Amino acid sequence: MKISFFSTRDNQPAAEALPVPKPVKKNQFTHYSDSQKQFIRDHFQSMTNAEIGQALGRSKASVASIASDMGLVKNVEAKFRAASIGQRNRKDAWSDADIQCLRDNYQTHSRTDLAKLLGRKWGAVKSKARQLRLIKTTEAVRAILQRPNAGQFKKGSLPKNTIISDQTVIRTRYNYKRKIATQYIRLGLGKWQELKHYVWEQANGPVPKGMILAFIDGDECQLDNLELITMAENARRNSGTINLPDSYVASLMSVRKPELKQELLKHPEIIDLKRQELKLKKSIKAHDNAKHSKTRRSSKRHGRQNVSR
Repeated sequence: MKISFFSTRDNQPAAEALPVPKPVKKNQFTHYSDSQKQFIRDHFQSMTNAEIGQALGRSKASVASIASDMGLVKNVEAKFRAASIGQRNRKDAWSDADIQCLRDNYQTHSRTDLAKLLGRKWGAVKSKARQLRLIKTTEAVRAILQRPNAGQFKKGSLPKNTIISDQTVIRTRYNYKRKIATQYIRLGLGKWQELKHYVWEQANGPVPKGMILAFIDGDECQLDNLELITMAENARRNSGTINLPDSYVASLMSVRKPELKQELLKHPEIIDLKRQELKLKKSIKAHDNAKHSKTRRSSKRHGRQNVSR
């Protein structure tokens, strides 16, 4: 026997099904009057959607939507006309006057100047010139790249800050890349020589080939503070891995945190301990290399003896 269960809701009368309203579609036919739809049919091929929308007080998208619902499709001529009108209405479109200005001034002005003149970007001027097949001549390029003051001064004219008298002048020139200051002495009009070379040559003559001048202590350009050394010796002196100066050791200790370098330089005792550690490691490595080299030479010597026997 089948038992069925029921609830109190089963005793209530069934409610009548309410009708579901259809969703209102945007830009439906009812939104346009018959005269407006007829206007769209009559001018759809001869006017753009924007022009039709402007005439009817509608948006361009609204006209395109209603035309699609009406089954209207633009032909090739209408599409081409709409594209050309859109190109002319673009803010960056080139007018005939702009193109003529580019043609007239392309040989006498740089692309940067033309971009400023036409209110455009440098790349737009380059692209349009390539499209028009405009090529600068060699003479035009030379004239554009010529310095602004070229030819303004006569041959032999001197700047206002030129030192004409015979007074001895020593100036310091700073190399910002190498962070080195070098002193120069004036020998004549437009002639300058490094001061340490001048001091040495006055007493000992020219510096021999393959040798360089170095300071013994500090950078005082005095004869008793100068010495001749070879280029190899100068390389060894300037090598941080050989001399292990404080700056080099501090850089090794602060590889992962460069901001600690300046703080480490304030504690020379810590840097000195690290320097001794590096020297010890270097000595151990040199000893091991010498030992392995001796072992390899010995094995090769015994190998040759066994082959000869």
